[in-house]
Amino acid sequence: MYEFIGAENLQGSIYVHESAEIIRKLMLKTFESDYKIMIIWLPEKMNISASNKLLKIIEEPPPKTLFILVSENIDLIIQTIQSRTQLVKIPKIDNESLTKVLSEKYSLDYDQSANVIRLADGNFTNVLNNVRSNDEYTFNLEEFISMMRKSYAVMLLISCHG
Repeated sequence: MYEFIGAENLQGSIYVHESAEIIRKLMLKTFESDYKIMIIWLPEKMNISASNKLLKIIEEPPPKTLFILVSENIDLIIQTIQSRTQLVKIPKIDNESLTKVLSEKYSLDYDQSANVIRLADGNFTNVLNNVRSNDEYTFNLEEFISMMRKSYAVMLLISCHG
């Protein structure tokens, strides 16, 4: 997941100052919508202090305020926050839909799509990573073949003239 956003060497954490910023933003008046929606990506990465700071506003949000907590491992979210949320599990993307996207967007045939999907286990981010690595592999293979052919042609010229 961190690779997808270009932060593969970082350890994601949510700290108290970020919780304070969330609370500050939720206190602002809305102009374009009646609702305020706060999406917290990977709430399991909140340290205890950050979780405790957000607990009251999650428990008693301002009117027309929604929280969406997007988690990869709900067991790591502190229990007091878990108990105040409603769990909605998002199923894996079905293989047929993934195959259609790979065919239309990336021009992969059925066999190529099947390999990429099998390795991704229903995770679209993994599908994209696999397609990119497949593209890179294909590019490198084509470059290697081209260099080998040129080297062979140069060797033939040297042999004929030498």
